[in-house]
Amino acid sequence: MVNFFSSNPFWLFLGVVAGALIQAILHWFERHRQANAALKVLQIEIKYNLEQASSYIDEINRQRELLYSGEISPEKAFFPMVGFDYSALGPINNSGYLHTLLGPESLGSVLRFSGHFNNRTGELLYSALQQEASAGRAVSFLLEEKVRAEKLRSRLVPIAKAKKKWFRLSIEMPKQA
Repeated sequence: MVNFFSSNPFWLFLGVVAGALIQAILHWFERHRQANAALKVLQIEIKYNLEQASSYIDEINRQRELLYSGEISPEKAFFPMVGFDYSALGPINNSGYLHTLLGPESLGSVLRFSGHFNNRTGELLYSALQQEASAGRAVSFLLEEKVRAEKLRSRLVPIAKAKKKWFRLSIEMPKQA
């Protein structure tokens, strides 16, 4: 038995097993480091877009008041979508961390937000506003859009404050007060 522990094949086997274990541990740490970085970048982008959404809601409310008072016509109304930025979503999605970290509910909130606050939707909303204006419902349409935007915005706020779980590739939402 003494010869077995002093033989080269035993130490070679032990070295291979130890090397594989070290590689697995380093890979785990690297994946979690990358997930933390991805979450931080995503949250910065979400916070920026939440600020843009607040400005958007204020502008829609301002235009609604101007339409109501007759100071502007529906043709002069606009939906300011150009400030929203989704440049980090693509790379985070390609890395696989978007779905893994957020899970289905939070991912749905992010995708609904990005699907609503973009230039194409702004064009569609403008067309819909013109149709509603011809029926005399422009002010109520803008009110509905404001409510819709506030709802989409409120669903993203918890994601901006979420923390990554320590041993898992997922996030933990803050406790509701």
